[in-house]
Amino acid sequence: MKKKFIVTSALCGLCIAAVLAAARFLVLHYVPLYLYSDDGDWFNILTLIAWPSAFYLTVLQDANEPARQVFFTVTIAVLFNAVIYSPIGWAVWRLARFLELFGPD
Repeated sequence: MKKKFIVTSALCGLCIAAVLAAARFLVLHYVPLYLYSDDGDWFNILTLIAWPSAFYLTVLQDANEPARQVFFTVTIAVLFNAVIYSPIGWAVWRLARFLELFGPD
């Protein structure tokens, strides 16, 4: 049960990162200046809360970055989110096991 819960948390983190990465690419494609305006601050905050490894995207500073570098950086940011969510899943699992000790019989 422990491994299944941790793997589920990691996959959840991977899916969240993939969806937010796709959303960021769509916004950057259709309205490039939205993420850099005051109206886009809520999306940047949401991204950093749900996808902490999106911080690695700050490496991409220029619009003329090579596609290979952009793909590599985004891939690392998405995959690292699964690594971040795994300990969170383990902590939730341990908390649930701890609370079972004090639960009603």
